[in-house]
Amino acid sequence: MFKHTDLAGITPHVLRHSFASIGNDLGFTEATIAAPVGHSRGTVTSRYIDTVDTALIMAADSIAGATFKACWTASRSPTHLMR
Repeated sequence: MFKHTDLAGITPHVLRHSFASIGNDLGFTEATIAAPVGHSRGTVTSRYIDTVDTALIMAADSIAGATFKACWTASRSPTHLMR
C-alpha cells in the first residue's frame, strides 16, 4: 500500500493500533473505538490501546518550555543562569 512512500514501514496493524490509541487519548470509550477498527467488542480494542500518562506529558512539556525559555534568556544575558 505504501511501498514507494515515506510510510513504507507502516502496516494496516500499525494504523489500527495508532487509530485506537489516539481515539482513547481523545477520550472516546473502547466501545466507541471498537466499531471503526472492526472489533465486535471493546475488550479486543483494549489490547490495541496504548494509554499515555497525560500528567507526565504535561509536566515534560512545561519543563521543556521553561528550560528553553531559560536558555533563550541566558543566551541574551549570560548572567541570568548564575544564581
